[in-house]
Amino acid sequence: MNEYVRLISVRPLASDEEVAAISAAIVTLWPTPEPTRHTSRDSTWRFSGRPKVGSIASGNS
Repeated sequence: MNEYVRLISVRPLASDEEVAAISAAIVTLWPTPEPTRHTSRDSTWRFSGRPKVGSIASGNS
């Protein structure tokens, strides 16, 4: 008997009720992500960390 068949015979698949309970527990216990502090679309900083040309932060306004 190969290992895969033996594992399946020892550990049956979860029932629908068990899957629903595990799913509910994950949804309930999973932490909610914290909202970001800065949500403005027009940020004065580029992804690289350098200020945009012409922004107040770069001094070229």
